[in-house]
Amino acid sequence: MTKSYLKMVMELVSLLGGAENINFVTHCATRLRIDIKDSKLVHKDKIAELESVANISETEGKYHIVTDQDKLDGVFSELEKTLEQKH
Repeated sequence: MTKSYLKMVMELVSLLGGAENINFVTHCATRLRIDIKDSKLVHKDKIAELESVANISETEGKYHIVTDQDKLDGVFSELEKTLEQKH
């Protein structure tokens, strides 16, 4: 993956409260879906300010992050690799 995906993923993981605060990650055609352990550690407003984030919503500890569709697969792939290394 490119450095731009890695940079975004590292920022995203940090703003989500760290890798240890993430239960699991999946995605659909338009968004990342992230299950969080402790929502109090998430900086939702700062995630919304990230360059590739179009929208973020949360329901019961599950975050949906809409990102550029052309980058979604790359971001998801890099996020999975990053979380595997941290766990």
